[in-house]
Order: sequence, then structure tokens, then C-alpha cells
Amino acid sequence: MYEKRELKNAIKNLEEETAAFEDFLKEKEKAALDAEKTVNQATKAKLDKKAEIRKTTEELMAIKSDIVLYEEILKEYKQCEKILTGLSPAQWKDDQIQRKINQKACRKKLQVVLPQAMRRLSIKPTRRGTLPDLSLPPPRKSIIAMRTLSAIRRFKRSSISLDKGQTDDSESEEELELYFTAPKQLLDAFVDLEDQNISLTKYAQELDEDLKALRRKNQRKQKTEERKISILKEQVESLTEACVRKEKKVKKLKAGMFSLDGSKPDTQAAMLQTIKEKIAEVYKACIGEIQGPFDAMNMLAGIEHCFEEILEKFELMPPDILEVAEKRKLREQKKRAHVEKLKKEELYHEQRRLYTLQRALADTKRKEGRKLMIRSDPPSIKKTTNYNEEMIRRMQEEEKYFFT
Repeated sequence: MYEKRELKNAIKNLEEETAAFEDFLKEKEKAALDAEKTVNQATKAKLDKKAEIRKTTEELMAIKSDIVLYEEILKEYKQCEKILTGLSPAQWKDDQIQRKINQKACRKKLQVVLPQAMRRLSIKPTRRGTLPDLSLPPPRKSIIAMRTLSAIRRFKRSSISLDKGQTDDSESEEELELYFTAPKQLLDAFVDLEDQNISLTKYAQELDEDLKALRRKNQRKQKTEERKISILKEQVESLTEACVRKEKKVKKLKAGMFSLDGSKPDTQAAMLQTIKEKIAEVYKACIGEIQGPFDAMNMLAGIEHCFEEILEKFELMPPDILEVAEKRKLREQKKRAHVEKLKKEELYHEQRRLYTLQRALADTKRKEGRKLMIRSDPPSIKKTTNYNEEMIRRMQEEEKYFFT
């Protein structure tokens, strides 16, 4: 009996423990489900936050790109504004500047007048952007108070805009005014600018053409000057040669004068008469017939005076005529020099031909007797040439050259 009771108690305890364990397992399962649910909710919230952060980041990037785009657009608008302001008339610009100055002066005046009016009406200034609490005035002053209130409200609106303008002066100004109010005005301005550009382009082209013409003129002038310089150099050379010839003649004349000092009086008189006749010939060629008894000194003075007059006339003559005359004179000098050179060459060749003929026609003297031999090595054998044949051939060539 005791054992049965013990067994029943044990079975009962086991059933109770089994029920308690099942309750514990249910509680644990419920806690696990709650925890899993909480984790799922947290994970979902985390994913939602990540998605929200991603979306916010994308929106932020889009906003930044929009800001960059708007900044570029703003730059373009500012450039357009600058261009339009530049195209505006100067008088309109001055009027706008004066208007802004007047607005600033009016705002400064409002800053001084508004507190005084508020103190007179015993109004305490409140928070920015709000009107003060106004107590009703006595009945006798109702009209004045109403006018004062309307003025204060207007002052308050202007003071609000003034406070905003202290932070950013460009934002406090009124709406931007432009001179151009219609597209046609801008088109007319562009047409005027295009006309100005065309006129400036034409003016630049004309200046370029004038510059090219001046360059060509300077080049021609430079070439003319160089040609004149070369002509003057040739004249200097010819004058130098003439001076050398004259110096030689002077030396000869001086030598003749020294020789005349010791010569006979008849010879001196004859030479002086010859000189006087030559001076008279020059006088006739330069001035004309001799009128009256002139001595050699008077004739020389007249010739000198004539030369001075001719030089003065040369200075008064146009340079083109002088240049043509100088060229003609230079050509004549070159022609005379060429003729003299040909005459000298012809005379030289004639003398050489005569000398060659004399040598060819002269008898050759042959040495008689044996040649003296010296006691030494025998001389080297030289190849002799027939000089007579070579001489005859040269004479024939010279005769063909000079006489055909």
C-alpha cells in the first residue's frame, strides 16, 4: 500500500513537473518568437533606414547636381545681365545708380525716424516681423492715431526689408530693372552693334590698305633713295677721279710754271696768250660773245658767276627733272668711259699686233760655232717647239679678230 502511494505521488509529481516543463517550453518558445519578431522588426527597420538613407543620399546628390546646374545657369544669367547692362545707355545707368543711392539714403533716414515715432506714440518694439500691440487712443485723437498707425505699418514693412538687406545687400534691393523690356529692343541693339562692327571692320580694312600703301610708298622711296645714293657714289668716284686728274694737271702746270720762271719772256708771253685764248673759248661757250676788252681774270670771274647762277637754278629745279638729267649725264659719262676703254684696248691690241709682226718679220740671228760645253752632267733634253708656226697662227687669229 505504501509503495502504491509512493508510486502515485511520484507519478503525480512527474506529471506536475512535465506540465511545468511544458509551460516553460511554451514560455521559451513564445520568448523566442517575440525575440525573432523583434529581430525581424529591427532588421526591417534597419533596411528601411538604409533605403531611406540611400534615397536621401540620392536626393542630396540630385539636389547638389541641381545646385551646380542652377549655379551655371545663374552664371549665364549674370553674364547676360552684364551684357544687357553694358548695352544699356549711359544715361539710364546713371539714373539707376542715383536711384539706388536715394533708396539707401531713405532707408538710413527710416532707421532714424521710426524709433522716434515709436517713442512718441509709446509703442514698444516687439520681435522682428511682428507689429507691436497698439492701445486705442482717446476718442479725440482717433483720426491722428489711425494715420499714425498706417504710417507705422508702412515703416515696419520697410524696416523688415531693411533688416533683411543688412545681411545681404543684393537681396534687399527691389526687383531688378532692365533697360530692355521687349525682345525687339534687344534685336535693335544687336542690329546697331552689328552695323558698328561692320563699320569698324571696314575702317580696319581701310587702315590696313592705307598701311600697305604707305609701306609700298616707303619701299619705293627707299629704292629711290638707294638709287640716288648709288648715283651719288658713282658721281663721287667720278669726281674723285676727275680731282686726281686735275691734281696731276696742276702738278704739270706748276712744273711748267717753274720751268717758265727760268725761260725766256717770249715763251712766257706765248703761253699766257694761249691760256687767255682757251679762257676766251670757255667764256664764249658759257656766257657768249666777249663785249669789250676783258682780261683773263675778268673772264674767269664771269665764268664763276655763271656757274653760281647755274647751281642756284639747279637748287630751284624740281628733283624729278634733276634726277632725269643726272641719269642722262651718268649714261653719257659711262658711254664716254666705255668708248675710251675700247679705244685704249684697240690701241693696245694694235701695238701688240705691230710688235708681233715686227718680231715675225725680223731676221733671226743664229749663233755660229760650237756650243761651249761645261764639264758637268749632260743637260736634260728639252722638247723644242716650232715657234714660227705658233706665231703665224696667233697673228692670223688676231687679224681675224680685229679686221673682220
